Amino acid sequence: MNRGRTPTVALVGKNDVNPAFRGAVAAAERTARRLGVRLTPAVPRTPDDVDEQLALLRNLVAEPPSAVLLVPAHTRRLEPALAALAEAGVPTALAVGRTTPQRAVLTVGSDDRAMSRDLAQAFCTALGGRGRIGILDGNALSAKARPRANGFHDTLAEYPDVRVVSRGDGAFLRAPARSLTARSLDAVPDLDGNLAANDFMAMGVLDALSTREHALTVAGINATPAGVAAVRAGHLVATAAFDAPGMVAAALEGLVRHLGGEPVPSEVVPPTCTVTRANAARWSAGYENRVLPGWATILAHATAPAMSSATDNRTRRTGDRSS
Repeated sequence: MNRGRTPTVALVGKNDVNPAFRGAVAAAERTARRLGVRLTPAVPRTPDDVDEQLALLRNLVAEPPSAVLLVPAHTRRLEPALAALAEAGVPTALAVGRTTPQRAVLTVGSDDRAMSRDLAQAFCTALGGRGRIGILDGNALSAKARPRANGFHDTLAEYPDVRVVSRGDGAFLRAPARSLTARSLDAVPDLDGNLAANDFMAMGVLDALSTREHALTVAGINATPAGVAAVRAGHLVATAAFDAPGMVAAALEGLVRHLGGEPVPSEVVPPTCTVTRANAARWSAGYENRVLPGWATILAHATAPAMSSATDNRTRRTGDRSS
């Protein structure tokens, strides 16, 4: 990091509609202030639009910031811009999702399959181990959709009396989830539950129920403030603490430390937990008041060894082999 110059980190998100990602931006802004860096957030106009996110990254190649923090909308399609940023010497960190090939100096993600498996266990327990259910999957282009669906499948295989009679792609968004749930209830009037791959879609399920004399067992993922409030009120049986704000904050801190010459782990996987009424109070704070992970906590959850620092990389690029 150049002394006397405030580093600029471009935060490129997926959307500003999902509350989890709005919370992530707020967490990044808090972290940037603490670390003394300038943050410039940007998101696609159309939520989760891969082409728009790719265009945002290409704009950064033309006017490079000190570093880029990316919440990727796709695993592979962003590669041309990420390769160009790497060629320009702009370090990149990833939060929430991953890309292929791996070019980031640090990735902070989650074990979505295990998290979804545990959530589905709480959901099936609340159903009493039997019932007719719907599933709302996320945007198929997202790296999160498949592992969450696989986690649901793992648990449901253990509950043969829980039958999936309705399934749809709710795009991780509230309005599509509301429409899909309304259609499911019309087609399957005796539906017992709905398992949603995020809280925003779970809120859409509750929206659809608000105009009907019908009760469902509902669960979601993300532990958003609204999701946790719904758990405490008994409207959701559970949510999963997928901490997008904490992941983005951790990735930003690692990226800034990398710029300052510190080695940082190449991968961090924070723990998750299932949030029910029994432990919901711990997660009840709004995003602006939630505790963000400290560096020692981040390092404790590193799953891959430290990468070379930005200083080391600059030395190799300039051919300095002095010892």
